[in-house]
Amino acid sequence: MDWEAAHLGDPLGELSRASWGAERKDPRSFDVLVEGCGADPAMVRAWSPIHAAELWLWFAEAGPPGYLEQLTAELRSLPPRGNGTYGTGRVGSPTGSALEHLGEEPA
Repeated sequence: MDWEAAHLGDPLGELSRASWGAERKDPRSFDVLVEGCGADPAMVRAWSPIHAAELWLWFAEAGPPGYLEQLTAELRSLPPRGNGTYGTGRVGSPTGSALEHLGEEPA
């Protein structure tokens, strides 16, 4: 799957991007997509902080403030790295220190 910007990347990341985005509109869609592809849900979810951060950066430049606030809250609510929820695969979550400036105006 490649849902955006054709590139050679981790297929798990592409599945995660698709399921993360779909889940935002219909919470049932994550399980359907992930199970349908036979992927490990924990490994797919490990990419979620990256997708949220990518969108945060885009919305910080061009998006409506309400959605930026929602993404900021989502990123801040992520558990710390290495607790078994995120950071269990090749991709880890941002740490608290990486999030401490989230929501500030870009320099």
